[in-house]
Amino acid sequence: MELKINVMETTNAINFNFEELKNKITTKSELYKNMVYTDDTIKTAKEDRASLNKFIKALEDKRKEVKKQCLEPYNNFEKQVKELVRIINEPVTLIGEQITEFEEREKAAKREEVERLFDETGFEPFVKLEQIFDPKWLNKSVSLKSISTELKNIAERIKNDLAVLNEISEFQFEATETYKDTLDISKAIAEKNRLVEMQKRKAEHEATQTEQESSEVEEFVADEPTFAEWGEELDDSKKWKTIKMLVSESDIKELKSFCAMSGIELEVMQ
Repeated sequence: MELKINVMETTNAINFNFEELKNKITTKSELYKNMVYTDDTIKTAKEDRASLNKFIKALEDKRKEVKKQCLEPYNNFEKQVKELVRIINEPVTLIGEQITEFEEREKAAKREEVERLFDETGFEPFVKLEQIFDPKWLNKSVSLKSISTELKNIAERIKNDLAVLNEISEFQFEATETYKDTLDISKAIAEKNRLVEMQKRKAEHEATQTEQESSEVEEFVADEPTFAEWGEELDDSKKWKTIKMLVSESDIKELKSFCAMSGIELEVMQ
């Protein structure tokens, strides 16, 4: 069914005494444009301005009145057209709901086909369909054949990425775990580099601490008083014994202090 809308216009133009009003207003405006007011005639200036504003108000009031009259038939027309559109929209909405339901069923069915192709492609066990799923695969224009090809290409890329990660000598496990979460080899390599850099900084920090502790021990040994300084004589019954101990630098410092207070002579062998 084809609708033919017939609109009958009642007026084509708005006619009024434009030229007459223009001549009067122009003459009066020119008069006032050349008017110079002084401090003594400010009252007159206010009266003249009020008189001119009355002209403006009269024109604007008439414009609004005519506009309302002109728009009244259009407003009625618009109201009637909207009523007709509402009537048509009712079946349009119902049809649209059925179309949407049908398309959702189609997408659900195609999603099952995609899942089947995913299982048949032979991905690594850690790969989930959600990680690689492309919503465009559910479009009617995308064939299952093209989806299958794309899945195989993704599986091959993952295989190649894992081969690259297997060649990593440091933090291979951490890099691989990152890849499993992201399927992004650049992020996996970045994580490996981050851990390498952290390990390097940690080693430098520990080396600095060890150096400082060694320096403190040497200073302590240098300051430790000898038996001669304490005025004690070595006991002939004492003999040198070699004792092997697993201690830290701080343990050595405490051991030297204990031996000194106990009258035991201690020599640290490096």
